[in-house]
Amino acid sequence: MQHNRSDKKGVAKKGNNYLISQQRSHIGPLPAPEDLQYYNELIPNGAERFMQMAEKEQSYRHAMNIQSLKKEFVSKIIGQITGILALLIVSYFFITAVSNGATDTAIKYFGFAIVGLVSLFITGKILKRIQ
Repeated sequence: MQHNRSDKKGVAKKGNNYLISQQRSHIGPLPAPEDLQYYNELIPNGAERFMQMAEKEQSYRHAMNIQSLKKEFVSKIIGQITGILALLIVSYFFITAVSNGATDTAIKYFGFAIVGLVSLFITGKILKRIQ
């Protein structure tokens, strides 16, 4: 996790009095180290509880990323298997039609099927690029 901390002090003069302001900020699940020490003094095991929270959050994020990658992999495999099955079915009908003597019709329908399958794959790739 990224941990940035910045202290900004501003001094404004009002007559003989000065107004001093301070701003602190950080990014990430854990507070600044001195704040952790303060929480540890304020709450029993406060710093340890923050560390456990950060570790649980990190574990959850890693689990979600792994789950997302697994779903994407399964989706790709199912798409490839479906494409191969469709090609095998079209090829079976082509061979059956050719063996029955309807060569012109078989070539025409096989060509339409191949063009349809190729267009589906191309459309899928284009849609994936858009997203």
